Formats: sequence, structure tokens, C-alpha cells
Amino acid sequence: MTTRRLRALSLASLALLVALGAVQIIGRVSDSESTAAAQNAPTELRDAYRLVDTWDGSEGQGAPGSVLLPAGIDMTNDRVLLVDRGNNRVQQFTPGGGFVAAWGREGDALDQFDDPRDIAIGENRFFVSDTGNDRIVVYSLTGQPLEAWTTTSMSEPWGVAWGGERLFVSLPSRGEIVALADGAEVARWSGLEEPRGIDVGADGRVYVADRGASEIRFFTADGVPAGKLRMNLPPIDIAVDRIGDMYVQTDGAILWYPA
Repeated sequence: MTTRRLRALSLASLALLVALGAVQIIGRVSDSESTAAAQNAPTELRDAYRLVDTWDGSEGQGAPGSVLLPAGIDMTNDRVLLVDRGNNRVQQFTPGGGFVAAWGREGDALDQFDDPRDIAIGENRFFVSDTGNDRIVVYSLTGQPLEAWTTTSMSEPWGVAWGGERLFVSLPSRGEIVALADGAEVARWSGLEEPRGIDVGADGRVYVADRGASEIRFFTADGVPAGKLRMNLPPIDIAVDRIGDMYVQTDGAILWYPA
């Protein structure tokens, strides 16, 4: 295991657990396409990456421990928190895939969700974008629901990322990013087309997967544009590791961009 953190990305009906620096980044549309993508990848990619683990999803709603339509995912050294979108809940697993706990069900109470999409861990809490309820739900790391954050313009929040004592939230339907501090809106950035996934790098920059524009957009923590990367495949999600390498999820592949 390298010193880089583990990171996971969801693909269709399965969750692909990725140990950065120790896995193979390949398309995961089907087994045959995955194999072909691996064989056609550059030599340095094949040598640097290998598939660590795959957690299969279920075909319908199920008991805790089963997953339907896995969405956002984040982790610490000893826990993996996964948004189980199809079951309207958040589940906790060990890094090896062992089930630990589940929280939530369909509804609009504080301990319920409606089409949750993403999750971020910060300051001994985790934050869930409760898209259908137009809010961010805040939990303790032990699974206790603490509060719900809403603003007058909070509409269908999607991606969430924690950094610099702020929670950054993407609003695809509005083409905006909002920054929240203790639930209060402290900044708003407009001018995007359809921002989805979002992450904060070790350098403090905010990375946004703008699916509508087929671009990765870069911002300072204060929202100042800091560049963009044009992509042939529309990006859905993005993760940035400690040394600045970017991992971009598209409809058919996870793409690696070294720093």
C-alpha cells in the first residue's frame, strides 16, 4: 500500500474501490471492454495500476449491506462511507468491504433521504447532498443526524467537497457552486453549465467536473477562475490526490491526469 489515500468512484451498478497509486484505471462498462481498455492502456498505466477490489451492487432494493445504484463515496483510514442512492441511505464499510452500519431511508425527516447523490467527510462529520429534498444533511461520524442545511437558492445539490473549513456544493440545475460555512452561504460562483462532481486538492484549489461544458474547471478557494481542461468525454466526477494527480470519471472510463 502506498501512502496515498484510498479513493472510490461509483460506476453504474457497482462500486469500484481504487487505491491511488496501486490500481489499474480502466473503463468498466463491461468485463470485455475493461479487459480491452487495460490491454490498450499505455505501458506506464498498466505497470502502475492494478484492480484492487470490486464491490458488486444488487439488482433491487435490499437489506443493509446490499447496495443499489451506488453514488458518492468518501473515506478515512478506517471507514468507507457510501451513498446507497437506490435505497436512500448511507452505508459504512471497512476498507476491505465489510459491512458496518447503515443510516437513512426514503423521506424528508432529518434522518431520511430523497435521491442522495454525494458525501464528504470533514471535521468529524459527514455531509450528504440530499438532492430530492434540496438540502445538505450533516451527520456525526457515528451516524447521528445533526442538522440540515438549506438556503433560499439550494436547488438539487449534487457534488459535495470539504476544504478550508468550508463545504463546497455543486448545483447542476443552476450552473453554480456554493460555499457553506456552518450552514450559511458565504460564496456563490456562477457561469458553469452543469457542474457535477467536485473536490478540493491539497493545494486548496477547487476542482469541478462541468459535464455540460465537457470541461474540468479550476478555482481558487475564493472562487477565482484558475484554468480549465477541455475533455472529449463529458466528466461526471473528479478526485484529486495528495500530490495533485486528477482522476476523472466519465460515462465509459476513469481517466488519470498526472500532476
